[in-house]
Amino acid sequence: MGSMRADLYAAGTFCRRELVTPDPEEAGAFYAQLMGWEARPGTSEEGAMEVHNNGREVAAIRRPRPELGEPRDAASWLSYIAVPSVPRSMERVALLGGEVIQFIEATADVGELAIIADPAGARVALCAAQDRAPCKGPATVPGGCYWTELATRDAQRAAVFYAQLLGWKARVVVHNDEPSTLFLVEDTPVAGLLQLHGVPPIPPSNWMVSFAVASAEQTVARAEGMGARLASPLADIPGVGLAAGIIDPQGGPFSIMEPVTEE
Repeated sequence: MGSMRADLYAAGTFCRRELVTPDPEEAGAFYAQLMGWEARPGTSEEGAMEVHNNGREVAAIRRPRPELGEPRDAASWLSYIAVPSVPRSMERVALLGGEVIQFIEATADVGELAIIADPAGARVALCAAQDRAPCKGPATVPGGCYWTELATRDAQRAAVFYAQLLGWKARVVVHNDEPSTLFLVEDTPVAGLLQLHGVPPIPPSNWMVSFAVASAEQTVARAEGMGARLASPLADIPGVGLAAGIIDPQGGPFSIMEPVTEE
């Protein structure tokens, strides 16, 4: 095999987003109106959709697959991480206490991939490096993929699992006396890590995706007007921006971020 092409995703970086939802066409229309994306019929399977932002693919949208343990009537976002070798990564998942849910042969859209669950049950997909570029481009541009964060019941174990699986480094940072953890590839942050707290029932561990918006307040109002509901209220994160959690009309949770602007 020749040398790796410069336009491929670096190992350990997020390379694709996929919304799994009962009605892809309806979901595509919702996000297109909310985020200003362009919704197009997808090519991966019948009924699938794609959404684009300024000509770049942001995400694919498809129906749940029962063979992957995905409930037919539930919606969720699935994030993909590029790895040098899917089969070798699958071997490490099992050794590290995770679960390989399904291996999927090479496809036209993604290449070979594996859907896995980490030791706390959060699902994520591992895929071979690819030259398609969903979610590439400036993260702060409205409609772009801004951030990905793992909300987990066991942050300490998650940090060890992903470090040994993907080579990520975990770094604790403090904002306004509040500690948070970043996952890094070399010295570049690629994701966040959040410990779930509270009285039972604690939400299941999950990977959350966040999209940049020009106005968080207007986006929340527009989403609620289209049948979505607020999962977490608008919150001003000093030095970062104004954020909110939203659940789309079919039950898919996601976040928005109005990044701070440099003066």
